[in-house]
Amino acid sequence: MAWFARLRLEHANIRAALEFCLSTPGEAGHALHLVTSLWSHRLGTGGLEEVRHWLGRALAQAPEASPLRAKALWIDGWLAHMRGETAAGKARLAECQNLAETLGDAESLAHAVRFAGLAALFRNDYRRAIPLLEDALERHRAQQDLAAQWQTLFLLSLACCLSDDPRATELGEECLDLCTAHGAQWSRSYALWVLGLQQWLCGDVQRAVTLLQDALRVERPAHDLLVTALCLEVLAWATAHTGRSHQAAKLLGAAQTLWQSVGAGLPGVGRLLHHHNECRAQLQKALGDPQFATAVKTGAELALDQAVACALGRPDSPTPAPAGEHPPAPLTRRENEVVGLLTQGLTNKEIATELAIAPRTAGTHVANILGKLGFTSRTQIATWAVAHRVPNRQG
Repeated sequence: MAWFARLRLEHANIRAALEFCLSTPGEAGHALHLVTSLWSHRLGTGGLEEVRHWLGRALAQAPEASPLRAKALWIDGWLAHMRGETAAGKARLAECQNLAETLGDAESLAHAVRFAGLAALFRNDYRRAIPLLEDALERHRAQQDLAAQWQTLFLLSLACCLSDDPRATELGEECLDLCTAHGAQWSRSYALWVLGLQQWLCGDVQRAVTLLQDALRVERPAHDLLVTALCLEVLAWATAHTGRSHQAAKLLGAAQTLWQSVGAGLPGVGRLLHHHNECRAQLQKALGDPQFATAVKTGAELALDQAVACALGRPDSPTPAPAGEHPPAPLTRRENEVVGLLTQGLTNKEIATELAIAPRTAGTHVANILGKLGFTSRTQIATWAVAHRVPNRQG
């Protein structure tokens, strides 16, 4: 999780490195390697759209057949599906499969099979998705690729969950056990989400709420916006079911903001969209259109910690600081500007240039921010900025 903060600090440098590689003859392969290595971290604050931008450019400029290109193709196809761009995802799938077969590379073939299962899942074709994902899981196990095993197991548990396959809970628990065995806290939050979704679909609302809230508590240090959006979405449905209509509408609004930040929508599988639309209709009927719209707008404007607090049953207060810590003193407008520039990886001198102030003054602002927040490093400031959605000067 520390790498989230480090990469956020460095994302201006990463962008500069990518731009250099893509504008310098013979360096496009390095860009492809860099962007495929960092795709899951979404290159700082750019979200899925930015990753696809760099992948598209790198793939166009590095057409050589290689396992690296195969990896870039399935990543780009995955992200295309997440953004609802199924035609682009389908094209990437076809190329990935052809390349994997041409290379005869076992790892590339395993990824190609997994990607085919993912594509079928997004088409709601569970009969095709499940056997493909089972095949991919065995291939990844043979390769001893733990990350790919977990990703495939997660998708397989989701596919079973959405198709009423009785193995869904067992697979979700296996997914969770894999996270626990390897101390993978970030992945653990996704496993808890799919188990919470399964309980919701089975009608055990309270168990679903417990699992989803646990997922948010686990996720909090990383503030992965995608899994937070997934949890808030399903918690909104569960909260509406218990009659807390105003809170449920706020959660829908908060989830909506996060979907926009990530650059994706609720996964386009019919059953999830059905529950989303059903929840909206139920809340509009319970609250009336004006009150529903107001509650959604209120939720959409919540800071990330406030949205999580609302989901954890504290709708009127932000998530409290850990025991022994005092809430940070509010930053001034100028200090917030400095924080935004810090998250881009700028030095004190560069911050001074951006704000037209003296470098010593910039250093004083940084020291004041550290003091107010109770931090000792710029990395901690970056992590805090992610949690509180402090805007940078790029928007």
